[in-house]
Amino acid sequence: MIEGRQTARQENTEAKKLKTFAKNMFKIDFACEEDAKKIVAKEWKGVKAKSHTIQINIKKEKIETITRGRGRPSKKNIGRKSIKTVYRAEIIYEKIEKIATHFDQDGFFVLVTSILNSEEKSDLQLFKAYKGQNVVETSFKWLKGPLAVSPVFLELPTRIQSLSLVFMLALLFAATIQRIIRKAADGKKVPNYYRQRSDKPTWIGLLTLFEKIRITNVRISGERYTTLHNLEIEQKEILSLLEIIDLYDKYIET
Repeated sequence: MIEGRQTARQENTEAKKLKTFAKNMFKIDFACEEDAKKIVAKEWKGVKAKSHTIQINIKKEKIETITRGRGRPSKKNIGRKSIKTVYRAEIIYEKIEKIATHFDQDGFFVLVTSILNSEEKSDLQLFKAYKGQNVVETSFKWLKGPLAVSPVFLELPTRIQSLSLVFMLALLFAATIQRIIRKAADGKKVPNYYRQRSDKPTWIGLLTLFEKIRITNVRISGERYTTLHNLEIEQKEILSLLEIIDLYDKYIET
């Protein structure tokens, strides 16, 4: 079971709202203490805070105001000064201690597994493996799609089984390439899908980069020469991450 963070996120969001609420309320000048308490209590209901309580402190302050007559004031007419008494609401909010109890009750993710040894796989590793199953399901979705296995021009069941095995091996090979590239990139963006860069490249996108690669085989005096064409910077970067660029250097067209 993994402790969830949903309650903590709600608490942080609520704290930000309360900070804005307290700031806005303090800007208002109330005529009397009763008005301040009444309006703050009314606005507090709209906040709908569940994990915080507030304490309202009404402060009495005297501010200086300047009253001027109509029209544009002259330089000599500085206006009439007066002292005005206002009330301001200082709001102090704090977290309810019961939030820890809610966190204990709601902060778990239940998984059923046959791996009982925590030393073999930790709770976090099991959780990440569970959350990563969509990657596997997406690959198998492609494998079972009509573009991958249809049409099949075979009749004998043994040959159909052999073709299915080839598809499975190809999918395993492609998924391995994707895993190696993502691990080698270490969060950095790499070429994917027609020169677009991504920090989570897919094997389908990686294979599209090599669609325009052409191989030329020529025999001269009985010796065979192989040349790769259209191998550009993006493809070389992928080959470098796979640590096989050295195998292709001697075949790259110069």
